[in-house]
Amino acid sequence: MIDEGWRDWLTWLEACDLVGKGFEPDAEMLRADQGRLLGFSRVVASRV
Repeated sequence: MIDEGWRDWLTWLEACDLVGKGFEPDAEMLRADQGRLLGFSRVVASRV
């Protein structure tokens, strides 16, 4: 998991809301969870 990734996700939703494209149920979910279960993960792959 990316450290504080849930905050980045929430910031993105709040920015989208400023232009009328937000989704408040997701923002509420992230505020309630506070990074306990939700966030961003990083996946790295390489080709050999």
